[in-house]
Amino acid sequence: MRHRTPRTLLLLVALGLAACGGSSPPGPGGASIGPASGAEPAVPPATSTSASSAATSTSTVASSTAASPAAPTALPSAAAVTSTAAAPRSTPAPRPVNPTGAASPTPAPGVWTLTVYYTAVESFHTGPAQTVTGCRPGADECSNGTDALGSYPADFLDAVRSQGAGRITAGKYAGKYLIWDADSGYAVDTAALDQSDGPLRPFVSAGSGDPSIAAGTAFSVLDCGVPADAGGCARLRAANWAVTSATRRPTDAHTIELYVGEEDGPGFGTGALIIHSHNARTTLG
Repeated sequence: MRHRTPRTLLLLVALGLAACGGSSPPGPGGASIGPASGAEPAVPPATSTSASSAATSTSTVASSTAASPAAPTALPSAAAVTSTAAAPRSTPAPRPVNPTGAASPTPAPGVWTLTVYYTAVESFHTGPAQTVTGCRPGADECSNGTDALGSYPADFLDAVRSQGAGRITAGKYAGKYLIWDADSGYAVDTAALDQSDGPLRPFVSAGSGDPSIAAGTAFSVLDCGVPADAGGCARLRAANWAVTSATRRPTDAHTIELYVGEEDGPGFGTGALIIHSHNARTTLG
């Protein structure tokens, strides 16, 4: 039997290796031995390429999803916007009004100076007697007369000069009235009269400093002002007054004089009913 040479053995080994793995053993001197002549080059397995492509695709989709911006918030519909804009505002309830349109039953009050006056009575006064001259009863066109009219207590004469009139209770002219006027002096008359020569009526007759207020105008006292006694003021407020003339003396336009009748005892002139006040209110306006 012939022995095979080492070279022949090497060739056989290379062919075997090519059949198993397609790689060549190194040739002599370290050179690689290529495949046999006419053999197809090795093709990479398809499975490896498909897996790689799938991985790449999955990575791309994930990246795309991560980079995608969030979807914008949906805008409200036109109907919703219109409904919101058209919502009515809350409106306060209207104040109640007088359905008839009638005026207030109480006129706007005015501010007045209030003076109460009265008729003095001789019998309630004392003091030294003083003789009086003047115009006798019934004298026509008399001013500062010189007729003897009698003698009277001094404080009675003081009251007559302050209040304008006093009833005589003794002597020749008892029952008549001693009248005083700053311009024409003393006179004796049959009644105490207002500035229009009308009879004075207690808790009715009033004199006004405002000439624009017509005679006969009715009014009430709402507040007596200050200073004023509460009890005396209550009687004045309860009365039904009427302007019957001007005031006894020239005064401010917003002055009212209220006549309360004859005095009813000593000290009447300093009692609660005799008021001289400011900031009084009446319905005269």
